[in-house]
Amino acid sequence: MSEQIFNEIVICDLDDTLIKHNSNGPNCVRADESFDFELYAQDFPNRKTIDEVLNLLNSLPETTYIILLTARNELIREETEEDLERRGVPYNELTMMPEDLADSMDQSNYKGVQTTFKISMFNQLELDEIKVKLVIDDLIPFNVHCANQGISVLNPNSLI
Repeated sequence: MSEQIFNEIVICDLDDTLIKHNSNGPNCVRADESFDFELYAQDFPNRKTIDEVLNLLNSLPETTYIILLTARNELIREETEEDLERRGVPYNELTMMPEDLADSMDQSNYKGVQTTFKISMFNQLELDEIKVKLVIDDLIPFNVHCANQGISVLNPNSLI
């Protein structure tokens, strides 16, 4: 059996990029301002897929390697994978934030921690000389970093 050959990579975020945050969902911020990822995962069935992004991913050629890069805690990998399967999301790799780093996030620093994590993962791909064609994400500082590297960037808000 021959191994699949990929000639391009697309990186896509999950929350508020592929899956809309449920503003009527539970408050997942604890009293100490840390984030309750398990409570967050319980709300997955109530969230809507952003069809425009899902359609874009489904329209990519089979030679496109799709990496879902999310700041979700590795602790909820199983729930995330089940949710992605239920939604019919195509992907080759799911990269999630390590538990220790995710646990360091609180309301005062979560955007900065997310940005640092995503840039680190992106830079690792670039160091491995893997060609990234497109990044789909709603996190502006990450998009700016990728665009500065010559990568095409798509903010999902421009699709809906």
